[in-house]
Amino acid sequence: MNRRSMALFLILICFSLSACGPPKGGVYRDEDSSVDYSFVRDCDRGVMWLSDARVPGSLNLTYQEALDYVALVNADERYEFDDWRLPRGAYPDEIICDRHTAGTDSEGNDLYSYFDCRETDFGSLFYDALGGCIGKTLEIKCVNGTRPPNDNPNLDLFDTLPLRDTVPATVDNVISSEWAYWTEMESGDKVWTFNFYGGSFGDIIIEAGGQYGAWLVRDAGDGCAPTPTP
Repeated sequence: MNRRSMALFLILICFSLSACGPPKGGVYRDEDSSVDYSFVRDCDRGVMWLSDARVPGSLNLTYQEALDYVALVNADERYEFDDWRLPRGAYPDEIICDRHTAGTDSEGNDLYSYFDCRETDFGSLFYDALGGCIGKTLEIKCVNGTRPPNDNPNLDLFDTLPLRDTVPATVDNVISSEWAYWTEMESGDKVWTFNFYGGSFGDIIIEAGGQYGAWLVRDAGDGCAPTPTP
């Protein structure tokens, strides 16, 4: 599905984490000077991310618009491949996650946020590959009960990351198009979103029409093995 051979210059970053999770390696950045985009491969998860989480056209989308955006990108092979998708994984309410009450809906039913859901593309990225900390942005890590700055070198493999460089002084709505992203994980009339302001999942009613980001990811397959530089 690769429409041309790219000269790949691979940078292997090895790192270790403290209290937020076990060491995780196999994270690479693929670059080609002839194009204006690059990829980051997380070989432990077996996926490849577009290195820019905020490319033009990928933000402030409804769920249907996000699906249409992915289809358009694949149709014209805008980023080298034709099998990009929205992130997926095990449904947070069906696996072991750190569940917190997030209020009630209009009918008085409890709403929940799910943290530390590592059996998902976003959870694996946030907590394992990037060393994120529950309830914090990617600028913070967890070390023995403290919250020092996150010095995980894998952060620098990405061109942009949600909320890495600018944290708002006040947050009126923590589910924002600036740092929340769609997944393709549908459940009835709802779909799961991931919030980088704390590393949590929440389910959104599709017809409610929220507007969030669409971050492209694909299954890396055999391409996760380091590609030698020609």
